[in-house]
Amino acid sequence: MKKVVTIPNILSFIRILLVPVFIILYFDSINFIWATVILLISGATDVLDGIIARKFNMISSFGKIIDPIADKLTQAAVVTCLSIIHPVIIPLLVLFFAKEFTMLLGSIQLFKLGMQPSESKWWGKLSTVVFYFMMLIIIITDIYGGLPESAISTMVVISSISILFSLFNYYPIFKDIQTGKYDTQLEKKIKN
Repeated sequence: MKKVVTIPNILSFIRILLVPVFIILYFDSINFIWATVILLISGATDVLDGIIARKFNMISSFGKIIDPIADKLTQAAVVTCLSIIHPVIIPLLVLFFAKEFTMLLGSIQLFKLGMQPSESKWWGKLSTVVFYFMMLIIIITDIYGGLPESAISTMVVISSISILFSLFNYYPIFKDIQTGKYDTQLEKKIKN
């Protein structure tokens, strides 16, 4: 129980609770500023939970599940909300869900074979940072009347490239794990 009720896990749970708050505030155009604040708080708790988990040895199996769930729910809510207001974002929405579905299927396949997915890599983290940065710019500029569609389209292309870069870099690792060429246990020892 000690490894479930930890500060990082509580912060991840708070992020999950902030998802519907963000959605409600985002669609109330008077509250774009508060929606942005909620998104910034969510991002801060995401950074903070990782730092606390590593620094105070609060890494847990439950945390390894709830943290990515909180991340993906937040990202899904943001890109879905923005796609409704800005239809030019719909291709990014489709790509986001396709990537996440592909990663989920790959992880399920590895678990069925008694294997574990790799730890997150720098390109996955970079993709997440690019994604949030672009979405945050759009939300913040919506407060002041919004960006031209061409600027949003450019951001969609940049975010899409980072998502595809991440997906295509994870694919060889997935294949290597399946064939035994990649040792996820050794990866964990090196990381710790």
